[in-house]
Amino acid sequence: MNRQPGRDASTRRVHNASDPGVATSEIAAYRAVATSGETRDKCLLCLRPVKISLENSLKEIFPLLQSTIAPYMDSQSAPRMTS
Repeated sequence: MNRQPGRDASTRRVHNASDPGVATSEIAAYRAVATSGETRDKCLLCLRPVKISLENSLKEIFPLLQSTIAPYMDSQSAPRMTS
């Protein structure tokens, strides 16, 4: 989950009873930041459907890791993802 500047986020995953290893939704609560007027505690609740599996997580994360690591490695030793 991406954190946004000025927001404090807490997240919990809701699991499918038939497959406890797979999160079926993610609940994120953000403390809203007052931009003007009186400061009051406000909370925005956001429910996002997600389906997480190890294979899909790796397919999404690996390109980000590769692009982060690649500038520090020579092109021949940079990790490559194969199908």
